[in-house]
Amino acid sequence: MNAAPRRKPPTNSGLVLTPNVEPIRSAPLPAEDEPTPQPVEAEISPEPPTLQAVPTTVVDEPASAPKAAKAPRRRAARPTPDEGTKGPEDRIRPSNVHVPTTLVDLLEAKRQTSGLTTGELILVAIEETVSKGKLEELIHPGKTVGGTLFAARPSNRAAAHEAGHKAPVNYRLREGDYVVLDELVAQYKAPSRNHLIVAALKGYLG
Repeated sequence: MNAAPRRKPPTNSGLVLTPNVEPIRSAPLPAEDEPTPQPVEAEISPEPPTLQAVPTTVVDEPASAPKAAKAPRRRAARPTPDEGTKGPEDRIRPSNVHVPTTLVDLLEAKRQTSGLTTGELILVAIEETVSKGKLEELIHPGKTVGGTLFAARPSNRAAAHEAGHKAPVNYRLREGDYVVLDELVAQYKAPSRNHLIVAALKGYLG
C-alpha cells in the first residue's frame, strides 16, 4: 500500500521573518526636577506686649467744704384726732355753760396758769369734787329752812343768789363726755347739766 506523500512545510515566501526579540523598552525619562518642599514653619503669633504698671501720683486736692445738708421740708401741720379715737363717741362737739360772772375771771385765770382748756377744767372740777364727796352738797346746798317741824326747803336768799348775773362760757368736749355728764345729772338729781357744771366749778375754783 502506498504511503501518503509528506507535506512540505509551507515556506514563507515573500515574508521576512524576524527573530523573536523582546522589544527594547525605553527607560523612563527622569522627571523634571521638582522643587523640594521646604518645611513650613508654624507662624508664631507675637506675644502681646506686657503692660507695665505705671505708678500713679496722688495729688492732694484741697478738701472741699462740706455741703450744707438741706433742711427737710416741713409739712403743714394737720389737725389730728385725739389719741384713742376709735368711734363717733370721741368726736369733739362744742357747747356752752352759763356761769355766774364771779366765776368768769377765776376760770380764765385758772386756764392761764394750768394751760388747760375750759372743757378740760370742767372735767377736772367734776372729778375732783366727786372724789372728795362734795358734788352732791354743791348741787344741793345745805342752806335750807325747816326740817324739824316744817318741811325742809331751800332758803329764798340762797335761791336768789343762784339766780344772779351769769355769762355764757364756751367749751368743747367729746361726745362720750356729754353722755357721762347726763348720767351724773341723773345720779345726783341735778336740775340740769348746766347746774351740775356750775356747782362743780364753784367747789373747784372757789
